[in-house]
Formats: sequence, structure tokens, C-alpha cells
Amino acid sequence: MGEQEAGGRRRVEHTVPAACLLPPAYLTGVKSFSPTAQFVAKPGLVTTDLESELILLDPDSQQMYSLNPTGRLIWQKLEGCTLEQLVEAVSRAFEVDQKTALTDASALLADLLQTGLITLAADGD
Repeated sequence: MGEQEAGGRRRVEHTVPAACLLPPAYLTGVKSFSPTAQFVAKPGLVTTDLESELILLDPDSQQMYSLNPTGRLIWQKLEGCTLEQLVEAVSRAFEVDQKTALTDASALLADLLQTGLITLAADGD
């Protein structure tokens, strides 16, 4: 997971090879969500779907964000789905195990929360 500047927009990468062994430090600072947690997108965001990525524009901050295919899928299913459902969708779509899907989804959701692009609607605990 890293950030890059690309064409004036902030690019947040969330690609972790399924075969990669993740060191425990990977999860340092990543919020833990309950399986029934639900999220809501910030109102007014402008999205552009490029099929291989999804571009989000926050008109308030004038920042652009780029989501890779995994992030794109999570964003498209975000509202109305629990974390558990998002993880299942990622696992099926990208043929990764549940642990990898949970790690990737949680990292993305934590980043989206930190940037203010989503809020936690319900955390079921």
C-alpha cells in the first residue's frame, strides 16, 4: 500500500499479491471493524469509472483519488453492504482467501475514513 502523485491526483494503491506473506507491521495503524460494520460515502463526490480503476473527486478539497480494481469493487458495493459482505465479494471476484480480502478491504476502508471520503454508518458491536 502506498501513495503516489499521478497527473495531479493522489493515487492510493491497495494491491497485495495473494502469494505475498504479509509482515505483522502491515496492519499497524489499520482500524479493526466488526463484520457487520457498514459505511456511507461522503455526499457530493464525483466518480469516474474507467473500468480498470475508479476516480473519486472531492469537490470540497479539490482532491482526486484513484482506486484500483479491488477498491473499485468495494466502492461500488459500499453502501448497504456489511464489511463481511464486502470481504466475500472481494474474495470471490479476485480469487483470494478471506484473510487477504479482509486485510485489503480493512486497509482501504481505513484510508477512505481517514480522508473523509466515507463515514462509519454502523459498527454492529
